[in-house]
Amino acid sequence: MRPALRPWLAGGLLCVGAAAAVVWIDRPLALASQQLGSEARALARLGSALGNSAWVLVPSAAVLLLRRAGALSALEQDWVKRCRQLFWTVAASGLLADVLKGVVARPRPKLWLRDGVVEPRWFHWFDAAWASMPSGHTVTAVTLAWLVAHWQPRWAVPAYGLAAVVAASRIALGAHYLSDTLVGAAVALWVCAAAHGARSLTADGRSAPPNA
Repeated sequence: MRPALRPWLAGGLLCVGAAAAVVWIDRPLALASQQLGSEARALARLGSALGNSAWVLVPSAAVLLLRRAGALSALEQDWVKRCRQLFWTVAASGLLADVLKGVVARPRPKLWLRDGVVEPRWFHWFDAAWASMPSGHTVTAVTLAWLVAHWQPRWAVPAYGLAAVVAASRIALGAHYLSDTLVGAAVALWVCAAAHGARSLTADGRSAPPNA
């Protein structure tokens, strides 16, 4: 299989897993998460914080702005390129996740646990209680893991392992169902694959002779 196709296939398999989770796993796991103690929840909050896109977007944007202002002229071009790639890929995946949250408008587990609500509203915007799918924290974590694996393949396993910790923390905190995190991972992989493909096409176009 061509390496470029692997993220697309992996995302498809994750969505199949998400569909199965909706039917058989989501609600039993949500119930189980309510039995966690205070120490486990504290650890989950720590893991969840790692999926906050702000700690990725703010520093990378600052580097790019300072570079443009001439304050970081000594910074190697490769690092500037990676900061640009990091910022725009995380921003794009996060934006798509936010759009999908509003389109699907799936109720979070707390609404099911409290009121028995499970059906999505569809096209219901700007209401955090109805923004369960996909998990934005998982989208950020998997996007970052993909980039790390792309830059340094030997760090792929730890990077994806950390992304799995973030996803598990969101389930443990009752913020998301398992299927929400699986769809979030799929969204991240697809955005990364699309961005990488677009960059490859652009690079090929720049390197090709004018009359090729």
